[in-house]
Amino acid sequence: MNLHSHVMAWNYAALQLNSVGKFVVRPRGKVSGYRLPAGAFLYVSCGRAKVRIGDTEFEADRDFVCHAGRDSILHIAQASQIFEYYLIGYQAIGADPCSGQPSPLRWPGDPFKEQYGFMPRTPIPLRQKVEQMHRQWQRAGTLEQFHAKALFHQFVYEVLGELLEAGRAAETADLVNLAVRHIGAHYAEPLTLESLASTLNCTGRQLQRLFKAKLLIGPIEYLIQLRMDKAKALLRQTDVPLKQIAEAVGYEDGYHFSRMFKKHAGVSPGLYREQDRSDTGERRHFPSRPSRNAIAAPEPQGYSNFGSSLGKHRVIPHLRGELVLTRKPIRIAVLDYQYIDHLAALGEVPVGSVIGTSDNSAFPAYLADRLSDVKVLGTKEMPDLEAIIASKPDLIVCTRFQEELYDRLSMIAPTLMFDRNEDWRFTLLKIGRIVGKTREARRLIDRYRKKLEKLQAALASHLAGKTVALVRPRDRIIRLHTTAHRTAELLYRDLGLAAPGMTVGAGNTSLPISLETLPNLHADHLFVLEDDSNLQLAEEFRSTPIWRELEAVRGNRVYTANTTLWVGYYGPIAIGRVLDEVAEALLRPAT
Repeated sequence: MNLHSHVMAWNYAALQLNSVGKFVVRPRGKVSGYRLPAGAFLYVSCGRAKVRIGDTEFEADRDFVCHAGRDSILHIAQASQIFEYYLIGYQAIGADPCSGQPSPLRWPGDPFKEQYGFMPRTPIPLRQKVEQMHRQWQRAGTLEQFHAKALFHQFVYEVLGELLEAGRAAETADLVNLAVRHIGAHYAEPLTLESLASTLNCTGRQLQRLFKAKLLIGPIEYLIQLRMDKAKALLRQTDVPLKQIAEAVGYEDGYHFSRMFKKHAGVSPGLYREQDRSDTGERRHFPSRPSRNAIAAPEPQGYSNFGSSLGKHRVIPHLRGELVLTRKPIRIAVLDYQYIDHLAALGEVPVGSVIGTSDNSAFPAYLADRLSDVKVLGTKEMPDLEAIIASKPDLIVCTRFQEELYDRLSMIAPTLMFDRNEDWRFTLLKIGRIVGKTREARRLIDRYRKKLEKLQAALASHLAGKTVALVRPRDRIIRLHTTAHRTAELLYRDLGLAAPGMTVGAGNTSLPISLETLPNLHADHLFVLEDDSNLQLAEEFRSTPIWRELEAVRGNRVYTANTTLWVGYYGPIAIGRVLDEVAEALLRPAT
């Protein structure tokens, strides 16, 4: 954490206080898996317990303070006595320090998503602010809640003062970076958590906690992963005997090395090397995303690396390594509903899937006729483990949303973890390999490319550089999707449409703006994402004079689109339908 930038970000943010609650956990009671709906501070007023936010665990006593970003998972357990705490929820909207206008946060990292905790050196001012804030928030009057908001600013001021005085965040980053560098230089030597901690002049427990907070895995897990990556490279690139490879990556015992390798890669070192020699090379240079100008080429750069040969075994790269499939999985459970679209495009149906929450229907209408027998497995934020077990999958596909559940999922069935924001074409090719339909996947991509080229030409001549924006009313504000958003990339990168200046160069995929700021967007055409969760809010915005005076509204160039289709189901069928809707909206005769 860069403390100077951290303080600057808070200074220029517009803060909205969402809630101030006081809660009690009794001895042997617990809070399990609570997903924070907004950024939050937790302040302990009484007792002692283990507080875990994501993968970061704290021993929390009275006056302990911790912070977590929106969608972080909160656990509280092992309360030795009555454990009381305040939970203060807030929303922060960044502002440009020069203009004062809402803008993406342009600071190193995102201070409103940082996870940290500390015991304040002078707890009384913090305690007083929290207790006052809670009393004022409980009162019904608007003035009292405004007072609570003012107290929240004072509370944040005290927190930042504590952080600056202690310098905890800088210490954390430095220690982890030092550990990573040391492991990288000495991975072939005998290393333990204790020896590593001793080298860095800290405790093993401290190093474990800080490492997990920053990299989501412990230092020894990181060491093993690095060793396995080095071993894979040696197996692919050399004919060195396995015993020598084991020694080169830090294992004196070749048998132990083989066991560790199989546990990590799903296949023995010998079979891994054999598979690599018989493979056509499709996994050797797998890119995470296509290049920005990929669509202009006859075929997106990197796709040819997948090849078409399936071989006896199929190696599927994913975020947790590689999974070797020896047969086609029949019962696939997907924990992100976008993968339903990929499977359906290839003529496959999952045995079960999570569902979205923005629309009332479980599955979208365009796929409903194919999914009558698909079991509902909860939501991507809260998968139903019992339903997953009952579906008897032979493969599970998940994303980082299920990071904490990965080990438990892997005990149910082999589990792949994909990047849900990866270009859908790359994901389609992976899924094509999984189900033995690589050629079909490539044909779908080629069909999309041809459709794209035709639409590109038509839009270029029809729009003549007019700008197009994509917005979504949500949480009492408007989310402007920037050029970094995966659906906005379809408009700006694939179709070559002109983006308003406000959407360009933002680090985040969406920019929260107020209705009052919307006229500054100066969009000639406006797509508005709506679903069952925001219909009322969208209607409220449309009824305002500010909305009615927008350039796009006055010119009858505002188009409603379904959020689930445009954002949720990021696969070949959905993307094809989005192209159709873009064409219908933007190519219609001017009125």
